[in-house]
Amino acid sequence: LKGAMVMMNYCIKNNIPALEIHHDYEGIAKWARGEWKTNKPGTKMYKEYYDRISDKLDVTFVKVKGHSGDINNDRADKLAKKALGIE
Repeated sequence: LKGAMVMMNYCIKNNIPALEIHHDYEGIAKWARGEWKTNKPGTKMYKEYYDRISDKLDVTFVKVKGHSGDINNDRADKLAKKALGIE
């Protein structure tokens, strides 16, 4: 969620009108769109942020299958683990 928010913020600050987010967890899109309930602090914050910026940025969500050999998804997983100090 934090990564998606960072990229949305980057696009807005740099006048980039659209963003395509590829994700392997469907909550990334469904919480933003209001298709899933936001009943935890992190998901509530994410949905509130998305609602505030949705008129400033055209966000498209693309679901990819996790752990399927998708080179970009594998790279994102590796970077996330590195950032968390677990790899």
